[in-house]
Amino acid sequence: MEVHDMESSRVRKSGRKRQPNKRYTIDAFEGLDLLQDEGLEDELPLDIDNEDKDAEFELENAPTPPLEGDDLSLDEGSAGEASEDDAEGDEVEQDDSESNVGSDTGSQATAAARRKASKAANRTAKGVASAGDQINIRGIPDLKNHMNRRRRVLYTFGPATEDSKPGTQARDKWIEEPSLPSHNADERGVGGLARSFAHTEKMRKREATEGWMWYYEHGGREAFLQGQRTGEMAEEQASAYVPRREHNSRSFLMGPHKSPKLFELDVGQSLKLDDAWTGPEQPSGEPPDVPYKSQRNGFMLNIGANVHCMDWVPNRNGSQQYLALSVLDLSSHDDDERLFESSEAPAYTPQNPSPASIQIWMFHAMPASGRQGTIDTSRSPKLQLVVCTDWGNVKQFKWCPMPTREVDNFENARVHLGLLAGLWGDGAVRVLDIHCNKSPVAPTQYLHVTTAAFASIPPNTICTCLTWLSTMDIAAGCANGCLAIWGLSSHLSQPPIRTSAPTSARKLYDIALPWLYTPLSNTYVLTLTSCYPSRPYLLLSASMSGHLCLTDLSNGAAGITSNTSTILSSRARISHTLVVWHDSSQCALSVDENFTLRAYPVRRFFANIALARFGAGVVERALAVSPVHPFVLAGTAGGEVAATNPLRRVWAGKGSMWVQTWFRHEWRRGPAGKMDRGSVAATVHLTSTHAPTATTPPPLQPSEQSVPDPPPPTQPQPGLSRLTESFKLARQTLDSTRRGLPNSHAGVLYSTLYEEATGITCVAWNPNLGDLAHGMGVGGWAAAAMARGLVRVEDVAG
Repeated sequence: MEVHDMESSRVRKSGRKRQPNKRYTIDAFEGLDLLQDEGLEDELPLDIDNEDKDAEFELENAPTPPLEGDDLSLDEGSAGEASEDDAEGDEVEQDDSESNVGSDTGSQATAAARRKASKAANRTAKGVASAGDQINIRGIPDLKNHMNRRRRVLYTFGPATEDSKPGTQARDKWIEEPSLPSHNADERGVGGLARSFAHTEKMRKREATEGWMWYYEHGGREAFLQGQRTGEMAEEQASAYVPRREHNSRSFLMGPHKSPKLFELDVGQSLKLDDAWTGPEQPSGEPPDVPYKSQRNGFMLNIGANVHCMDWVPNRNGSQQYLALSVLDLSSHDDDERLFESSEAPAYTPQNPSPASIQIWMFHAMPASGRQGTIDTSRSPKLQLVVCTDWGNVKQFKWCPMPTREVDNFENARVHLGLLAGLWGDGAVRVLDIHCNKSPVAPTQYLHVTTAAFASIPPNTICTCLTWLSTMDIAAGCANGCLAIWGLSSHLSQPPIRTSAPTSARKLYDIALPWLYTPLSNTYVLTLTSCYPSRPYLLLSASMSGHLCLTDLSNGAAGITSNTSTILSSRARISHTLVVWHDSSQCALSVDENFTLRAYPVRRFFANIALARFGAGVVERALAVSPVHPFVLAGTAGGEVAATNPLRRVWAGKGSMWVQTWFRHEWRRGPAGKMDRGSVAATVHLTSTHAPTATTPPPLQPSEQSVPDPPPPTQPQPGLSRLTESFKLARQTLDSTRRGLPNSHAGVLYSTLYEEATGITCVAWNPNLGDLAHGMGVGGWAAAAMARGLVRVEDVAG
């Protein structure tokens, strides 16, 4: 009796009639037997009384439960768990009252079974399933949290050895280098230059032999010789294809920060970088002995106009390296108002025929007995070839990156640079076979191309971007969201189809029909990039929809349109204008609207990894990767060019990221400029409208002129540029909640407007290894083009 009294006094009883608690949620699984275990009654615990007592103790000391909410909007540790506990507590209290009226052990077992079944049903309905029943809608678990190194390798590179081994080799070779490459590896094999470990030597030999059979054995070279019509031009005739030069020279400051030197560079001239870093002359008149590490190994070039596209010629392992670039015709800016007043959208309509050109410059590497492949500054760069066309501005061009054969040239005095695919203003894609003089002392050659052996224009639209897929396949994105893929071998082996181009072009073209033409996006395609060399069957694209798209081309047109062959990234507020493929980390790289460089792993494309954050936006074609090292080069609208190593963050999620600023370019306007009528009127003092006084001048008569005519337009003075360098290696913290974004202050986001001439328009790495057997590696050469025609080429490898 005493025990019974103690137990009864422990439970507080209410005198009112017991009623079930109100429920504010609707259980979609209530009343279903699918979630209950039929054999649950056979697996009941033996000590049922202790379980009830424990439940009674927890019920007494439990805090007041909160109101139940919507379970669909609850996270872990929120009110959703409290609502589950409330349901359990209600059932325990009800069972306890039933036991007090004399229920037997069977009824207690039934109550416990109902309690466990209800708990399992609630947890399953709310997604709290067991580890064995866990379902991942993407095929792999969410990797934002709790990911160790083994899982990171598994879900980034793959489970097979042939998938993870190239990534491991790249990590061991380059992860210790924070931002810039080195010429040679150390005694441990760390550093230096090397091809992608996923692109083996056997694969390269097969591409160089079997991949080019259509060109050397099956008549491809002869088809280019017959179909590509060219002619030599004199320098005076070629002046019409060179963009109009607003000024003949460029003035800039360069050198030590406290004592820079002023230089003036004419169009087509070059300047050695170390000329700005030489100290005062010795009393004897001899130049000072400056250590090599304090010198800059490279040149400054003055192209004379805004560089729109730039790319090094691949497959050049000798001492002669070639840099190709196209400039934007300055006269096109005078027609901006006319284009906006036109009823046709310039981004969707082809341009009228206009002259344009592609310049190819030759640089020399130091011999093996010199400084191991650095730029030979004793020999100035030379304009070797100018390709002149009449198809509008050159919007984009790319050299074929696949390895080629080492064959004899047609003539000993000429060198075959390779196949050049280009996109011109008339909306057509063309492929040119480029040869140039081998002699560095030969005069500049001006080659006028009137007809291309391969050309194609999509119907009722224009091409907006292009990329190489293989030695014989080329892909292009269109303004209507379609993807077109052509085969060079199939087109050149068939007779051409002559058809009329759009009315704005007023010319006949030999149209090449694509073997694949299918919708890729529902809007304007901005950029295309192939995942070559390790995954050439994958295609990266970005459109105005705001998504990055990864497409599998191995299944043809049927596979592209299916959901199993296409995956989208998370949508960005501002569309991605550039995306590149980083083969060493198996990731796609892009820059978002917050100036953050992000990596999208190919095996979990839906997620992204923040790598670095820049001080300004990265413009189109100002993000460069290299096939011979993992370092990324980026140019911003604020004039900064920075480099970093993405492998450090891809392999170590909490690893430190280091960013090295190569140099910073700033530009200011000249002291004099054009004045329009509105500017002159703003400087004229208007007549006062107040009552006239003794000192007020008499009002002007109608015949008099109140606003004078503006003075005749004067030639604006050229602006001045300043190049700042010698920046320290900076460690970055991407935690925006602590430090804030670079364009934020006091919690407010600001947008900075830079001068157009300040920005970096193009950057490019030299894709060639050089002659590594003799210590001549040229993969560390970098080129950066500024908006006013200045181009800096330097060997930045350590």
